[in-house]
Amino acid sequence: MMTFTESVYGVLQSKGWQRESIVFSGCLTMLGVDCEIRQTISKRSAAAFYTLNEEKIKEGTWVVTDEFEFHRK
Repeated sequence: MMTFTESVYGVLQSKGWQRESIVFSGCLTMLGVDCEIRQTISKRSAAAFYTLNEEKIKEGTWVVTDEFEFHRK
């Protein structure tokens, strides 16, 4: 039986809320790979928010890695 353990090390920082969004960014080591990450959390309503995760690639542009919608039941 093989066991895999995910390891993430790093610090993301933010300047705080700007209107309805907050952006965290910084360098991480994820599964042994160094990367620059940006996470944007946006309030959609009193009962919903959206999260966008991006990674900065070698060319200097940001690419979407995943995104999520959250809704209160």
